[in-house]
Amino acid sequence: MADIKLKIRHAKRGNEKSLDLSGFGMTELPADILQLTMLEILNISNNKLNNLRKLESLPNLRVVDASNNNINSLHQELLDMYSIDTIYLFGNPVVNSNPQLAKIESNANLLRKTLESYFGLAAGSTSGVSSLGGGIGGGIGGSLGGGLASSGLGGGSQSVANIGGFGGGASGSYKGGSSFGSLIGGQGVGSVGFLQNDINMNDPASLRKRIAELEQENKSLKEGPSNKSYNTMARPGTMGQDKDWMSFGGGGPIERPTTANSQNQRVREIQEELKMEQKEKKRLLGEIENYKRELQKSNFSAFTQTSAQVSVGSGRLPAVAGVREISLDDIQIGEQISQGGFSVIHKGSLNGTPVAIKKIFDPRLTDELLAEIYNEIVMQSILRHPNIALLMGMIPKIPNIVIIFELMPGSLFNLLHIKKTAIQISPEERIRIARDVARVYYYMHELGIVHRDLKSHNILVDEHFNIKICDFGLARFKADLGKGTMQFSGTPAYMAPELFQKRVYDETVDVFAFGALLWELVAREVPYDGLDVSDIRAKVEREEQLKIPYGTDPRIAQLIHECRLLNTADRPSFGRILEVLNYFVK
Repeated sequence: MADIKLKIRHAKRGNEKSLDLSGFGMTELPADILQLTMLEILNISNNKLNNLRKLESLPNLRVVDASNNNINSLHQELLDMYSIDTIYLFGNPVVNSNPQLAKIESNANLLRKTLESYFGLAAGSTSGVSSLGGGIGGGIGGSLGGGLASSGLGGGSQSVANIGGFGGGASGSYKGGSSFGSLIGGQGVGSVGFLQNDINMNDPASLRKRIAELEQENKSLKEGPSNKSYNTMARPGTMGQDKDWMSFGGGGPIERPTTANSQNQRVREIQEELKMEQKEKKRLLGEIENYKRELQKSNFSAFTQTSAQVSVGSGRLPAVAGVREISLDDIQIGEQISQGGFSVIHKGSLNGTPVAIKKIFDPRLTDELLAEIYNEIVMQSILRHPNIALLMGMIPKIPNIVIIFELMPGSLFNLLHIKKTAIQISPEERIRIARDVARVYYYMHELGIVHRDLKSHNILVDEHFNIKICDFGLARFKADLGKGTMQFSGTPAYMAPELFQKRVYDETVDVFAFGALLWELVAREVPYDGLDVSDIRAKVEREEQLKIPYGTDPRIAQLIHECRLLNTADRPSFGRILEVLNYFVK
């Protein structure tokens, strides 16, 4: 239990977005987990949990791995988690009678519908009617619009909020009768959809418009009681008045209650309204985040959808917006400068400009390999950063595919190891290189892109030690991690333990690889040089640290250690890495 609390404490201190609590034998989630309001990814697999209670209190939770526990049933409060889109429940008794719950990935709508089916609810339906004892009623409901209606002291009062459309309706009555809140379409009970059905999820303009509408609605909700005026109309003893009046909820003046009981009752009513508004705010924020994720994916949906359709039989790669298609007449091919698994790279020129020419040569070209090649072109057409190699064009004809990049003198691997004695590079310059690499990965992670192949071979360096990142064949959008082929690929010396173990992973695999690269820059040695894959894996899984060279600044040593921690939640973000490295770079 002490280890669990320590992990949670570290996650809270670092505002970490992921936490690994797998394999601790927990029978229930610790109360301390409620403090992790920034948490997005939670691994609680391989424990002895009987339920998932407390998760509903984590407003930003998106991915839950609860596989291999003792969960017999789910609780309905899970429906309040509007941010969640992925859940793993395989290996739990609840899946025996509900196999559809075993694994739902990156699909908030499907997850919600599955949970509603499990709880026996009509798809997307909910009721916004509630009462507050003694005739005090308040109801709130809504998905995209949200309506608030409240009624006060009189008997038989009720409130109904329509929950089907845009906008918002609010009304209030302090003295009996009834009130109905409505949204555009009038009154009554509507249905709640997790995301609005009539929005095209692949249209960025529609998504941006919807996000703006939701944020405006959230802004008006934040104003809370300021929408209701509690203004004194007159004070006791003023001329022509013998009573104290106030205006409430946009209605006419009403008589202020004079008894302590009435005042306490009103306080309780206001508190209940605030609770409902807070719940609505939580729902809105969760929905806004979901739309933002959809927007991020839709911005590139045309690329990713086409990438999934590439085929050797098509004879050519699909066109990529913004990428020039060239012919062999446009290029002159010179000497070979490097070779990869399925390609060779030559010096050359494109219409007189020096370039690097990457030629695909693999005679066993498959659809999977072709998708990786196309993915590299797509990613480099999307990414715009001064430290990312510039894509200048392509010849899309299969199997003679050619990709043209800006020319750089060589790789960081060659600089550190092949030309080790010929070129001297100071410790300060090596830390600057690390800082520049971290900048690129901070940029990519903010775009929701994970590189998955960070290593010194894929970092190009010029004569002034300026760097460019290349080779984006394994890069994926964060939402697509764990899907398709080559999902656990990488170079063993830089691979995180979760990749070796084929577990759920996130963008922190790049952080782990960066730890190996930072060590490589400091030590000027190849990580795990001479070891085979099984030996490297064993050392990584034991959290056996690479030996830090004597004289290394302890802050750099600590950063290497933190980047390579087993627990993904304990690894720093690239924003944090930059904070440390910027201290050393003038």
